[in-house]
Amino acid sequence: MNKVLMSAVAVTLVIFTAILARSASAAGPYIYVANAGDDTVSKIDVTLKQEVARYATWFNSGNNNSTCFSGYPGYPNCTYPIPHPGSDKAHQGPAPSRIARDSTGNNGYVYVLDRFFSNDNRVAYLGSVNLPHFPVLFKIAVSGGNPTSTGSTPLSIVDSNNSNDIETGEAADQAIIWAKSIGTGQDLAGLGRALAIDKNGFLWVGMFYSGRYWKVNPNNGLTIGTPIDTQTPFYHQPYGCQVDVNGHLWSVDEANTLAEIDTSTGKLVGIYQHPDSNYSIAVFNDCTSSPPKVKVYLSNRSGHTYIVYDPDAPPTARFSNSPGSIHQFPSYAVAVDKAGNIISGSFTGEVMKTTPSGTIIWSNSSVVMLDLHGLIIDENDDVWAIDRYGGRVVRYDGGSGQTGPSDIVKVGLEPYTYGNTPPPACNTPSTPPACAKVTDKDIHCEPNGGYSYTFSVTNNSGKDASQILLTPTQGSSFTLSQQLFNLSPVLHNGQSTTLTVKIKNVKPGTKVCFFLSFTGKDHPCCIVKVCPTLPTCGATQSPSPQKTDGRKR
Repeated sequence: MNKVLMSAVAVTLVIFTAILARSASAAGPYIYVANAGDDTVSKIDVTLKQEVARYATWFNSGNNNSTCFSGYPGYPNCTYPIPHPGSDKAHQGPAPSRIARDSTGNNGYVYVLDRFFSNDNRVAYLGSVNLPHFPVLFKIAVSGGNPTSTGSTPLSIVDSNNSNDIETGEAADQAIIWAKSIGTGQDLAGLGRALAIDKNGFLWVGMFYSGRYWKVNPNNGLTIGTPIDTQTPFYHQPYGCQVDVNGHLWSVDEANTLAEIDTSTGKLVGIYQHPDSNYSIAVFNDCTSSPPKVKVYLSNRSGHTYIVYDPDAPPTARFSNSPGSIHQFPSYAVAVDKAGNIISGSFTGEVMKTTPSGTIIWSNSSVVMLDLHGLIIDENDDVWAIDRYGGRVVRYDGGSGQTGPSDIVKVGLEPYTYGNTPPPACNTPSTPPACAKVTDKDIHCEPNGGYSYTFSVTNNSGKDASQILLTPTQGSSFTLSQQLFNLSPVLHNGQSTTLTVKIKNVKPGTKVCFFLSFTGKDHPCCIVKVCPTLPTCGATQSPSPQKTDGRKR
């Protein structure tokens, strides 16, 4: 049974209608998933909810392919062993895991970064015989090219000249535009683990072991200038990154630091430290102010769900943990939707959407996972969770959090994707539409003190309501009578009813606020905040109905 915890969202009676800006950072009809265990990338149609193409990101036949090793029968020229032995295939060989997208819809390109594990301690422990290789960056067209993959079997990439690099013409799939090795010197074993696009379209590739960033030309894959060192004042090892709308790159490591780079000047702005453990990163650009305000979210492996970094806060208060009102768990995955809500994923499969202030919009733990390893937000603000050991992605409805069997899409081996990092763009937060509309009718002073408040309420929650509960806001001294209304028959979506409640122990002429809650048979449907202003005694107030933008007509 799909158990979806629908948390009531408290909103004020003053409801603003705002058009949610569809930014250029939204994904198109596709999302992309890097399958680190078999060196492929899955292209998923979010409308059809199915994989429509799979691309190889390393040699998959002939010389130097991912399964060969020195002396392997049939491959006499297999001189560069880059195998995937053992059970932990996501940490061996080319292992693609970082994806960036430069546009929406059916146009544009997808960029994929192969990490290239060599003989580091972890891989050596697993028995790998990998030799070092520079990280490799791929450019793949969203559409176009013939032949191109149309299913789950990737076309071939063959090392025709035994160079151990992918040359022009070696990829049969014409959607693959180029594949370029990134870095010099110490980057040979640098392990590429960060990829983003800046506001001018340039790519940024972060090297984990060598601790530096390269700026890359998106047209040809060539590096620009010299790398930016991220090892001072703290040793920052890039693990993921995203660029904000002001042109600043934010880089998360796998420890406890956050680095900031100004992509316009190519200078390191700073490296900031906090007490907990990072993993993935998401950035929200709020363009209701000028210059736009930015919030950086880091998934938190220390048990606080996420960490937020606010560059506009005082220096000693810029880092803060997720609000205590939400579920707290170690997390490898964080994302932000276009309205600024935060989506978090627990290692075992709980996916939760919350407001920045700490209200749970929904939480769903119906799909059990052994390693939820990333979240992707598509153009509809629906959420896709990466199930690494399940070899699948799971879609959750962005509004309700619901998912079902048709929302599960099989992909390649050990998907290891944190998101489809977009180029920076403005987002405009919006007040979500009210799940109930309250309209004042009459407010009268009672002969013995207090007030009689009559109002109509319309059910817009999308669910049947069987009860209405009125609850004063925390810290209030006034009382309500009655507070619980049993509805018979139930109030269907779109239907209205009229209620009268007595308000006592309150000063004349003040505003009082209470929560109105719809409840259904097994779940809360909705909560809205109602704040009538009381008249002075002896007067009668019959206010005009209020429309959803909060202005009286």
